Amino acid sequence: MAFWRSLPVTDSSAVVVPVLMNAIVLPLMAIMTALSLNLLLSAPLWIGDLSFKLGFDLLLVYIGGSLQAAFTLLWFLPVVLLLAVGNSLVRRWGIAIVLIGTPILENMLSRLFNGHPYANFLHIYLSGFSGIQDNVYFLTYFSEQANLALQFTSLLRYLINWPFFFVLLSCTACLYALIWRRKHGQTA
Repeated sequence: MAFWRSLPVTDSSAVVVPVLMNAIVLPLMAIMTALSLNLLLSAPLWIGDLSFKLGFDLLLVYIGGSLQAAFTLLWFLPVVLLLAVGNSLVRRWGIAIVLIGTPILENMLSRLFNGHPYANFLHIYLSGFSGIQDNVYFLTYFSEQANLALQFTSLLRYLINWPFFFVLLSCTACLYALIWRRKHGQTA
């Protein structure tokens, strides 16, 4: 532990950089590589009809698919961070406590607030997380000739809303909790 504390790295960068690399950048690079290979391997389907419009649409499909992947990873980030905080606080049982405690907490809040919509935070989170995957169809461009403008609008609908704001807020709170734990000599 003394070796890691002696490195010239701030506590915030020691927490934030690995999270960004392992939860956002590296998975996004893998997804973008898969998208590139998908376009390359599907070339026999579109190379004969290649025009400026089709090339521009393929570029939009690639950009849209990459944005969809990036925003899906952002929607998933609170789960990763909450599990890391649970592991940091309780060690062996932290992940189990988070996985079991979250639905129990939602059930208690739902009963306490008489079914208020935001008491069902797990349902709201999962509907946004699965919605960005199930209702945005960039990657079915060839099979369904999806309207790309409508797809970008649908993608923005899952980002400009209150649940996504709470996703970002919970990510920030979990990152601060992990930084605070590291400052006090305890890491996940």
